[in-house]
Amino acid sequence: MITVTDEINKWKDVANKIWSRSLGIVLALLVGLGFGWAYGRGDIIEDCKYSGAFRVGSQAFTCLRKI
Repeated sequence: MITVTDEINKWKDVANKIWSRSLGIVLALLVGLGFGWAYGRGDIIEDCKYSGAFRVGSQAFTCLRKI
């Protein structure tokens, strides 16, 4: 007879196998997002410093400091 705890343990084992195989992919995704965020932020700061405006796609924004 199959009990609820047996089913839960079976699904837990399946989840652990999937997670263990995808850990590298998740870590690579997080590292890529971090580098992309830092690169994009650096571009905006440099554009604001020299030209006073920056572009995102086809939209242009001016850089105004609000205090």
